[in-house]
Amino acid sequence: MLAAVSARTWRGVLVTALLVGIAVSVKWSGVFIVIPAVVTMLLLGRVRFWSLLIFAVVPVVQTAVWLLALRLSHEPTDLVSLWRLVKELVLHHVEMNRSSNPLNSSWYTWPIFYRPVIIKSTTHGVFRYYSSTVGNPVFWIAADLFLVWSLIQLVARATAGGGGIRARLARLKDFLVGKPVGKPILLTLLGWAALLAPWTIIRNKFSFTHYYLPSYGFALLMLGGLVAYFERKRPRTVLVFVGLALLVAICLAPVWGEFSLREHTASRLLFPPTWRP
Repeated sequence: MLAAVSARTWRGVLVTALLVGIAVSVKWSGVFIVIPAVVTMLLLGRVRFWSLLIFAVVPVVQTAVWLLALRLSHEPTDLVSLWRLVKELVLHHVEMNRSSNPLNSSWYTWPIFYRPVIIKSTTHGVFRYYSSTVGNPVFWIAADLFLVWSLIQLVARATAGGGGIRARLARLKDFLVGKPVGKPILLTLLGWAALLAPWTIIRNKFSFTHYYLPSYGFALLMLGGLVAYFERKRPRTVLVFVGLALLVAICLAPVWGEFSLREHTASRLLFPPTWRP
């Protein structure tokens, strides 16, 4: 997204497309980042419209990365072998979905970290060692509230003032494009929703909280912008917020970094039952 915001010529679009292709080679859901990237370029209006066709190189980049990986693994590098590998991976994921995983969680529970994954849990005598993926509650609660507020603002702008559909859409467009706060809200919401979208469509039994992290990054980006805005107007409020986040981080550090803990201490830190192993 940084490349998309910075793009001013077709070369910038090419760099963005190359980065998207690399992301897709790591995880197929990365292709959804094309949506906010293209919208960003259209809103900023710095690149020519035809240059957006450069995003067609995304599958080419993905193919090239996979072929390079096969070569480094001393596997066949022809396109037929690559296609066979892709089919095997798709079938593998289909087969996985026929069984359940106890750590599975639904996408709509991810924004509240209902069931974070314990990556590692070991026991030595009376001591327990945890490595949990639970986020900082101060950050994700604030980010969730700002996401809800942003959606309410969009609905309010679209419904206020009456008129037909065109008039409502015109007011919404004026807010998103004309107001200083409009574009950041639109772009970060798009990024958040685009990377969450595949998991709302493909509902399987092997979806985990950490799949939300790419979307969560956009939520934190919005939160960072909000904090920067209030820092100039309410510095003390921001100081309290940052201090509270730091305090919570210190409290949760033992279950993030595998510190030596007794069972009752770990239970206090991971107080919701769904946070525990």
